[in-house]
Amino acid sequence: MTRRIKPLTTPTQHNVHLGSYVLDYLAHSFPVQLYEPFSDSEGNLSSRPVFRDGQPVESREAVARRDELIERLASLGRRLINPGSRYGRRRA
Repeated sequence: MTRRIKPLTTPTQHNVHLGSYVLDYLAHSFPVQLYEPFSDSEGNLSSRPVFRDGQPVESREAVARRDELIERLASLGRRLINPGSRYGRRRA
């Protein structure tokens, strides 16, 4: 019986898939909901999520940080995928 092994993907292909999973995860799972501080009846300070019209409110700062992180990671991915591109050139 002859057994065939599937050809392995190249490291570049692997990086592309892994990178897209990471970016997708960040886009959908990075915590961006706004929280507000409040004091309970005993004076203990805590925080709770903010809702407007029954919908969660996003923190502008958290959204900006998430988007910046995604852009930075995508930029690194472009360097790994195509090192000869302008993103991957090293300065002497």
